[in-house]
Amino acid sequence: MARTSMSPYVQKMEDGTFWVEEIPVGSVNGSNKTFTLTYTPYPLSSIEYIVQGQEVFYTTDFTVSGTTLTIVMAYPTGTTHKIRYRCEPT
Repeated sequence: MARTSMSPYVQKMEDGTFWVEEIPVGSVNGSNKTFTLTYTPYPLSSIEYIVQGQEVFYTTDFTVSGTTLTIVMAYPTGTTHKIRYRCEPT
């Protein structure tokens, strides 16, 4: 079964937190700046956001509030992006 944006890769860590790797849900169409994550990242310093193979930076290029990822500049159609982060079990 192929992973989709709604089926993130989740890895349990020894301290009870999880690493999540996923493609944020939302249209990459040149105008959309808001995407949805499956879980709330914790701590925020754990976020690794990769756009077109390059890491972009929290507060400079994007912000996260709960499960909402907001980017500063909309990505053109066809741009690839994925995010890795830690979270607490739910």
